[in-house]
Amino acid sequence: MKKFLMVSMLYFSLGCSELATEPSLSEESLEGGQWVAFCFSGMASWETRKAQYDGTNYQESVEVFADSYCNSPAYSIEENGTYEIPGKLEGSSMRKLDRTLGGIRMTPLSALGVSNLNNMSFCGYSDWALNVPREIAGLSCNGQQIPPVNTTYYDLFTIWSFTADDPDFPISKGDLNFGFKWDGNDGTTEELRPVSLTSPTFKRHPL
Repeated sequence: MKKFLMVSMLYFSLGCSELATEPSLSEESLEGGQWVAFCFSGMASWETRKAQYDGTNYQESVEVFADSYCNSPAYSIEENGTYEIPGKLEGSSMRKLDRTLGGIRMTPLSALGVSNLNNMSFCGYSDWALNVPREIAGLSCNGQQIPPVNTTYYDLFTIWSFTADDPDFPISKGDLNFGFKWDGNDGTTEELRPVSLTSPTFKRHPL
C-alpha cells in the first residue's frame, strides 16, 4: 500500500506538467464498458469489484468469496446512484468524483453466506435467503452504519496515462484507481475529499 501511494503522489506532482502535453488523457471518461478489479485480497476476504458509469448513473458491486481463488462466492453488495465529475483536484490531474447514493442491496450467494448472515442477524435480519437481495441503505450492520439513500460521497479517480513497471503494484496505461479514504479524508464532505489513490486497480472490460 505504501509503495502504491508513493506512485500516486508522484502522479500528483507530475499532473500539471506531464499530462499537460496530452490533455486528452486527463479528460478520459469513466464511461464505456465496465471497470473490473479481479480477485484481490480485501479488508478481510477475497473480492472482485465491478463499476459501470453511464450518463449520470453508476453501479458498483463487490462479490466476496470464501477462498483465495475466488471460486466460492459468499455474498455480493451492489450500489447504485448518480454521479458527476466536477473537475480536477487543485494542482493535480486527478479528477473529482461525486456519487449520490440511490440504494445498496446485499445478496447471499451460497448456503454458507446465508448461514453466516443469519447467525450474525446481519443488518437486523435473521431470515436471509439464498440469492434474494435485500436493501440495506441506512441500516446498522455489524456495528457499522450504512449511509442512507441520497448520501453524497466526495471521491476522486485517475485513469493512468503511463505504465509503471512496479513488481508490487504494476500499473498499465488506461488503468483506473479511486481515492484513498484515510485519517480525516473519508470523503464525507468536499473538504474531506481524498487527496491520493488506493488499490484495487480496475481495468476496462466490455459489457
